[in-house]
Amino acid sequence: RMAASGGSCPAAMKATSQGAFQKENPLDFALPLIILQICLVVVVTRGLAYLLRPLRQPRVIAEII
Repeated sequence: RMAASGGSCPAAMKATSQGAFQKENPLDFALPLIILQICLVVVVTRGLAYLLRPLRQPRVIAEII
């Protein structure tokens, strides 16, 4: 009985925003946030792959880390 105990589901995120020029924070919306997260994962993976290159490790090792 979650309703009786005060627990509830968080409100769903909107997918897109009207843009930063409309005084909205784009990271409060699902689509811009997931794009930022994907880009961050790609950049960190590529950086690790570059650092592991002298150790002759393939890129997949950086992706696993």
